Amino acid sequence: MCRSARGKRQAPFPPSTNDPTRESAERALTAARNVLAMAVVANQRRRERGQRELAFGIGLGIGEIALGNVGTQARLGFNVIGPTVNLSARIEALTKPLGIPLLASSDFAAACGEVLRHVGRFPLKGLASDQDVFTIAELG
Repeated sequence: MCRSARGKRQAPFPPSTNDPTRESAERALTAARNVLAMAVVANQRRRERGQRELAFGIGLGIGEIALGNVGTQARLGFNVIGPTVNLSARIEALTKPLGIPLLASSDFAAACGEVLRHVGRFPLKGLASDQDVFTIAELG
């Protein structure tokens, strides 16, 4: 787990097979589903205790990234940067207004090996054209 330049948590999924893009997408999608399932259990417990539910969004993208230590000796952090990170962060920002906790880019949808549901086309800050956004079938 590392952070993007905007302070969001990022989890890269480096490949290990001959089909690196698909493998990375499948691993990321499995991890996202696991996190969503764990949140359901955690939120049930929190409700029973009278606590506020956890709320978060997941934005999935696929592509090349740069990762490594960024900063100074006084403040060093392990970060990921690049256009893929920025796109994923912009897509994650749509989860709250759309009320869908997991969204993915069109490149991710094409790579993941399963049919994702098209949510729509949206303008995203910093990108010249509107982007297609997808989610998993069980959320739609």
